[in-house]
Amino acid sequence: MANSEGTHQLHYLGAVDMADLVDSGHLGADPGTRSVEEQIIDHVEAAQLRSFLPSHGLGCRVVAVHVSKIGINLVDVDGQAVVDRLALHKIVQVLSFDDGFGRFNVVLVEKKSSGDVQCHLLQTASASDADHLCRQVRQAFHSAVVDSS
Repeated sequence: MANSEGTHQLHYLGAVDMADLVDSGHLGADPGTRSVEEQIIDHVEAAQLRSFLPSHGLGCRVVAVHVSKIGINLVDVDGQAVVDRLALHKIVQVLSFDDGFGRFNVVLVEKKSSGDVQCHLLQTASASDADHLCRQVRQAFHSAVVDSS
């Protein structure tokens, strides 16, 4: 759910590391290679099946997600403690998807200094909230690029 300031409240299900992403969009790519988005969703769902991440937000902390030109802050709604800060320049992908059970997930993919990526999983009951958060992150990127030129 987004409030009037554009802050979203979602369940934070956690984060899982991912070794690498293979971009299948280039010429000569193996036609059987899945898209980057499909690889991310597959990885997150596999982590849920192996119980590395919960599959639903029940019992998970609710966070306020603040998006700005410098990054994304995840703040615990109950204790107001910062759960995580993600620098905008380290976000390499943001996507939303329906898990098939009426829950909508947002994955923020962050590039780590090791070269690996970390997938942060958030969940909401509304597809429009998930899509709006993705649009807000994209707009923050656009705004940061325009301001730097």
